[in-house]
Amino acid sequence: MKKCIRCKEKKDLSEYHKYTRGKDGHKSTCKSCRTEENIRDRDITKDRYLIKTYGISLSEYKAMLKKQKNKCYICGIDEKYESRGLFVDHCHESDDIRKLLCTNCNLGLGHFKDNKEFLAKAIQYLEEH
Repeated sequence: MKKCIRCKEKKDLSEYHKYTRGKDGHKSTCKSCRTEENIRDRDITKDRYLIKTYGISLSEYKAMLKKQKNKCYICGIDEKYESRGLFVDHCHESDDIRKLLCTNCNLGLGHFKDNKEFLAKAIQYLEEH
């Protein structure tokens, strides 16, 4: 048994990650507390990235995600199937934020350079073949 330094609960050693430099060979924070810390740290990192790159906060991103029902705006794939989540699509000329897209839809628009004429030709090509 060991007491977690974060939640102060006594738990079995199996509830702690192994750590060779620890006095008892385990981390001082239990697995569930470490998971909470990792989620918080990941959210802080993503918030900073979104603000720096797109000028929106993580809470604004989450509001967009909720409004889109956690799905890519174009193809409708659920964000849980996207390992990196949905991407913020934006206009490269004006930097205006459009919607959240999956990897494939975001890259597809990027490869077509947001050019409606190219996209129309691609649709015509698919209809012909």
